[in-house]
Amino acid sequence: MNHNNFRSSIDQRIAKLKGHVLIFSQECRDLIESFEILVPVAQDRELLKRFSKTKRVPGLGVVRWSLVRTCIIGITKLAYDDGSQNPTAGKLIEAIIDPGSQPLRDKLKDAFSIPIRPASTPEDSWAEEDLAARKEIEKMEIQELRQAFDQHLSELEEQWKWFRQHQEAFRELRDKRFAHIDVNLINQEYKLSEVEPPSWNTMKEAVGRLIQVAEILLTILHQKDESFEQAVKIARQIAADFWEISVAKL
Repeated sequence: MNHNNFRSSIDQRIAKLKGHVLIFSQECRDLIESFEILVPVAQDRELLKRFSKTKRVPGLGVVRWSLVRTCIIGITKLAYDDGSQNPTAGKLIEAIIDPGSQPLRDKLKDAFSIPIRPASTPEDSWAEEDLAARKEIEKMEIQELRQAFDQHLSELEEQWKWFRQHQEAFRELRDKRFAHIDVNLINQEYKLSEVEPPSWNTMKEAVGRLIQVAEILLTILHQKDESFEQAVKIARQIAADFWEISVAKL
């Protein structure tokens, strides 16, 4: 492969990553909405107590379990799903941190490390000493940005390490209970496979970590300092309004 073709190949890989990151981020927002609807009926004892005094308890159980399924499927899909075209946390992170992706990382780092210059006007004039000082400041900014890029990569590696450690719990439950009905023959009797589900705290942490992954990927690929804080806040308000209405009608 000649130099031009090699450079074109890297550009194509970066373009693919950028497109996949935008899709990943949108899917992450959808997961946030489902998860925040689940939170009140998963951990709000006061709300559960109010439901427990009514005939709606069985219905609440159905809704809660349905939301749990939706969230676990969403977490598994966003973190682990196979397929080269799937924009998952695993695929996106590994495409960047893989040892063979050094040229891609170098190009991303160079693009990330371009300082934002203030707009100049024709009236602007710089003395020679001012220009020298400005260049020195710019050099420092470039160095800080390059260090920030390396820090973002380290954070992505740490996030993916956590997801790999919890992969079995999420994928087994999704694959053996939600996507398929996995059974075993035990003492001449067919039974559902025993699967240990992830804990509630693990689910919460997984959603939080997916949000962090999305924020970092948007930062290093699109130079977008985009926080999901507002999206979480809106989703929590929607959840609060929904359950308030439901309880009010009891």
